[in-house]
Amino acid sequence: PQWRAKLEDRSEGDIEQLCAHQTAIKDEIRHTLAIGQKVRKALTASGAPVRAEEIGISSAEMAAAIRNGRKIRTRFTVLDVAAELGMLEDFADEYGGDP
Repeated sequence: PQWRAKLEDRSEGDIEQLCAHQTAIKDEIRHTLAIGQKVRKALTASGAPVRAEEIGISSAEMAAAIRNGRKIRTRFTVLDVAAELGMLEDFADEYGGDP
Protein backbone atom coordinates (compact mmCIF):
# COMPACT_ATOMS: atom_id res chain seq x y z
CA PRO A 1 0.00 0.00 0.00
CA GLN A 2 2.80 2.46 0.78
CA TRP A 3 4.42 1.81 -2.60
CA ARG A 4 1.15 2.48 -4.43
CA ALA A 5 0.58 5.65 -2.39
CA LYS A 6 4.03 6.93 -3.29
CA LEU A 7 3.43 6.31 -6.98
CA GLU A 8 0.06 8.02 -6.83
CA ASP A 9 1.54 11.07 -5.08
CA ARG A 10 4.13 11.82 -7.72
CA SER A 11 3.14 14.04 -10.58
CA GLU A 12 4.27 14.48 -14.15
CA GLY A 13 5.84 17.73 -12.99
CA ASP A 14 7.94 15.82 -10.46
CA ILE A 15 9.22 13.49 -13.16
CA GLU A 16 9.85 16.41 -15.53
CA GLN A 17 11.88 18.20 -12.83
CA LEU A 18 13.85 15.06 -12.14
CA CYS A 19 14.60 14.58 -15.82
CA ALA A 20 15.44 18.26 -16.31
CA HIS A 21 18.07 18.05 -13.56
CA GLN A 22 19.25 14.51 -14.15
CA THR A 23 22.81 15.43 -15.09
CA ALA A 24 23.34 17.32 -11.84
CA ILE A 25 21.60 14.59 -9.85
CA LYS A 26 23.71 11.85 -11.44
CA ASP A 27 26.86 13.86 -10.75
CA GLU A 28 25.85 14.23 -7.09
CA ILE A 29 25.12 10.51 -6.82
CA ARG A 30 28.53 9.69 -8.32
CA HIS A 31 30.19 12.11 -5.89
CA THR A 32 28.39 10.52 -2.96
CA LEU A 33 29.41 7.04 -4.10
CA ALA A 34 33.02 8.20 -4.37
CA ILE A 35 32.87 9.31 -0.74
CA GLY A 36 31.45 5.90 0.09
CA GLN A 37 34.49 4.29 -1.51
CA LYS A 38 36.74 6.30 0.83
CA VAL A 39 34.70 5.07 3.80
CA ARG A 40 34.96 1.53 2.45
CA LYS A 41 38.76 1.80 2.29
CA ALA A 42 38.88 3.03 5.89
CA LEU A 43 36.63 0.18 7.03
CA THR A 44 38.72 -2.35 5.14
CA ALA A 45 41.91 -0.98 6.69
CA SER A 46 40.39 -1.37 10.15
CA GLY A 47 39.30 -4.96 9.46
CA ALA A 48 35.57 -4.19 9.50
CA PRO A 49 33.22 -6.11 7.20
CA VAL A 50 32.55 -4.34 3.91
CA ARG A 51 30.84 -7.03 1.83
CA ALA A 52 27.31 -8.25 2.36
CA GLU A 53 28.57 -11.83 2.59
CA GLU A 54 30.74 -10.87 5.55
CA ILE A 55 27.60 -10.22 7.58
CA GLY A 56 25.64 -13.19 6.26
CA ILE A 57 23.84 -11.58 3.30
CA SER A 58 24.29 -13.12 -0.14
CA SER A 59 25.05 -11.01 -3.21
CA ALA A 60 21.64 -11.95 -4.63
CA GLU A 61 19.89 -10.82 -1.42
CA MET A 62 21.78 -7.52 -1.46
CA ALA A 63 20.95 -6.87 -5.11
CA ALA A 64 17.28 -7.67 -4.41
CA ALA A 65 17.28 -5.29 -1.43
CA ILE A 66 18.67 -2.50 -3.62
CA ARG A 67 16.12 -3.16 -6.36
CA ASN A 68 13.12 -3.48 -4.04
CA GLY A 69 13.98 -1.41 -0.98
CA ARG A 70 12.22 1.62 -2.38
CA LYS A 71 8.91 -0.23 -2.42
CA ILE A 72 8.40 -0.42 1.34
CA ARG A 73 8.01 3.25 2.29
CA THR A 74 6.10 6.26 1.08
CA ARG A 75 9.25 8.38 1.13
CA PHE A 76 10.95 9.23 -2.13
CA THR A 77 14.53 8.01 -1.70
CA VAL A 78 17.76 7.89 -3.67
CA LEU A 79 16.68 4.45 -4.86
CA ASP A 80 13.59 6.04 -6.41
CA VAL A 81 15.74 8.69 -8.08
CA ALA A 82 18.07 6.01 -9.41
CA ALA A 83 15.10 4.05 -10.77
CA GLU A 84 13.52 7.09 -12.42
CA LEU A 85 16.83 7.99 -14.07
CA GLY A 86 17.46 4.44 -15.27
CA MET A 87 20.40 3.85 -12.94
CA LEU A 88 18.96 1.41 -10.39
CA GLU A 89 19.64 -1.84 -12.25
CA ASP A 90 23.29 -0.98 -12.86
CA PHE A 91 23.63 0.18 -9.26
CA ALA A 92 22.12 -3.09 -7.97
CA ASP A 93 24.41 -5.11 -10.23
CA GLU A 94 27.50 -3.18 -9.17
CA TYR A 95 26.84 -2.76 -5.45
CA GLY A 96 24.72 -5.85 -4.87
CA GLY A 97 27.37 -8.16 -6.21
CA ASP A 98 30.98 -8.59 -5.28
CA PRO A 99 33.03 -5.40 -5.12
